[in-house]
Amino acid sequence: MVHIGSAWNVALLCSALCETTLAIGPFRVPFQLEGHLIVVQVEIPPLKGLKFALDTGCSVTTVSPRVAAKLHLKGERTDVVSWGETVSVRRILVPYFRIGSAEFRDIETQIATLPPAGDVRLDGLIGISLLRHGCWTIDFEAGQLTLGSDERRLGNTQHFYPKLPMILLSVNIGGKSVRLLLDTGTLGLVLYKKSGVPLRKTRRQREVKPSPGGFLHLEPILLDYFQWGESVWQQLPAYLLQRDSRDSKVAGNLGIAVLGVRVFRLDVKNGVVEWAR
Repeated sequence: MVHIGSAWNVALLCSALCETTLAIGPFRVPFQLEGHLIVVQVEIPPLKGLKFALDTGCSVTTVSPRVAAKLHLKGERTDVVSWGETVSVRRILVPYFRIGSAEFRDIETQIATLPPAGDVRLDGLIGISLLRHGCWTIDFEAGQLTLGSDERRLGNTQHFYPKLPMILLSVNIGGKSVRLLLDTGTLGLVLYKKSGVPLRKTRRQREVKPSPGGFLHLEPILLDYFQWGESVWQQLPAYLLQRDSRDSKVAGNLGIAVLGVRVFRLDVKNGVVEWAR
């Protein structure tokens, strides 16, 4: 999903308003890979079987207006930022949220319209306001999400830039060091217009993708050299967004599915990401 970031003080707001709890695990939950989206089933009583996408680019866990109406949720209106554009949402506190056997309570949540996601109709997004309370391991080969500790060594580790609600990763593109927003909800690697990295344009036509902040006009490009930690990718397909970032420290958004990693681990509490190719 391409719903990116809200105001930078959301992390402080969540700390003040939420005491989110994660049951002792680990818990293993199957997921479906719908295109680039990692979709799991969620329960918000009395509703079961809700389809939520894991979205590290979304600062606050989100429910659709349709689900909010069924749960009689309203909330207070506020503005957030999505791909550099201001979007109006409603902020609420959801008392109970369940993923598999893991239970979360008093979750900072927002009600927002979700853009189309291919053939799947999403009910919501699992954002940083929930992900920040634990360790999440995504096994793409097994189609399994592990909540809680996972003892497997993945071989590649990086501490990320501590600026919640954003998770910023340091990468090297064509010899230039930049920071990318970790965004499991976006369709791949998207660079802003003024990222300043070496790139090659292709003959592919521009693509138009919907987002909460309006339509995104994306120009397909190729990156000859992309390094993340000790891992190197060559001829990596990406997109150039004809829009500037509101944060000069952010060169773009990285959806990890495009990298073809086998396993990816996000430990927000300790500020670490790990992956295996």
